[in-house]
Amino acid sequence: MAEEQHEEQLAVEEEEEDVDVDVEEEDDEGSSEDDSCSDEEKHGDAELPAQPKYGCQHYRRRCELLAPCCNNWVGCRFCHNDGNVMDKRTGKKCKVQEMDRAAVKVIRCLLCKTEQPPTPKCAHCGVEFARYFCAKCVFYDDDPAKEFWHCDPCGLCRVAATGHKPSEYVHCPKCGGCWLPDSHKCVFQDVLSNNCPICCELLLTSRLPATLLPCGHSIHAKCEKEMLRKGIAACPLCGKTVVDLTAYNTELDAEIAATQMPEEYRDLMVDILCKECGEKSQTHFHVLGLKCTKCGSYNTCRL
Repeated sequence: MAEEQHEEQLAVEEEEEDVDVDVEEEDDEGSSEDDSCSDEEKHGDAELPAQPKYGCQHYRRRCELLAPCCNNWVGCRFCHNDGNVMDKRTGKKCKVQEMDRAAVKVIRCLLCKTEQPPTPKCAHCGVEFARYFCAKCVFYDDDPAKEFWHCDPCGLCRVAATGHKPSEYVHCPKCGGCWLPDSHKCVFQDVLSNNCPICCELLLTSRLPATLLPCGHSIHAKCEKEMLRKGIAACPLCGKTVVDLTAYNTELDAEIAATQMPEEYRDLMVDILCKECGEKSQTHFHVLGLKCTKCGSYNTCRL
């Protein structure tokens, strides 16, 4: 009886192991950063192994670039910029922090290892390196979910937001970005030439989508969402609110009216600066908030 129970337990454990393997394989197939090729893709006359993985952690492509600054083979400019790439000519760490991908003159096929000038297809095995290729940027991407276009005024390739086409975008010569019509308030010159005030990454060449706050300053959309999630509703640069606080101001008015200050503070006037309208004024002191007498906002600071 004990032997039969032992055999049944071993059978159950083997079934559980099989289930674990299937789950891991399913996770690999669903990865958005490291997807696989079609079984129908061929390298010369020989069929490729089932579901080969290609490209780097940043882009899906079947070629790699020869970095002109250090003579190293890299998956993309981010692979060069993120890693400790050594300069093969000097034996020291590459001093170039931002690789110029437009200066790349040689690429190498990941399938047949043939070195060649940047082209859409391999000159030896004929494989297409990616669905999208830009000769001006030497940029490849094989992600079918993305729609790219090259913007000459920006000097780089752009990707359309989900549900939109490249033809819908218009380049704004003032702020230096490509936006959907009537989707942004242009206030400052070349706002995308600045770094994100949260993560400090250059917005113009970032892979993350940027957005304009109501005040006109630019920021990563992801950084703005994280900022709001932590309860910060003001621009990191100018301090103006990024959400509508009309309801909040009304509630605060009622709260201040119901909360009487001690007698020694009832007639105390203080100088304030309003971050919304930029005006200086005098207002009654209250521990719950200092209201701007010009615009009625509580987004103020004491001078």
